[in-house]
Amino acid sequence: MILSNFFSCFVSVITWGYFYLINEFFTEVLNVFQPESKLVVAFIMLLALFLTNSSFRRLFKKRIREAFLINFMTYRLNFELSRFQ
Repeated sequence: MILSNFFSCFVSVITWGYFYLINEFFTEVLNVFQPESKLVVAFIMLLALFLTNSSFRRLFKKRIREAFLINFMTYRLNFELSRFQ
């Protein structure tokens, strides 16, 4: 139970950090390049909205969770195999 809560918190922190960095990245892109074309600004804003919408967040969180579980199970299997060698 404690490991499950730690794991969920860890995935949540990674997810939050990732999407925070995406928001900061697109804000900085607009600040650095300062595009004069409204079409370019709209494209960057739409891209940022697409990459930070709630369905994309759920998908990202699910995939991160799966990747961590696969890595953990691989580590556990390797550990068990090394014990018998």
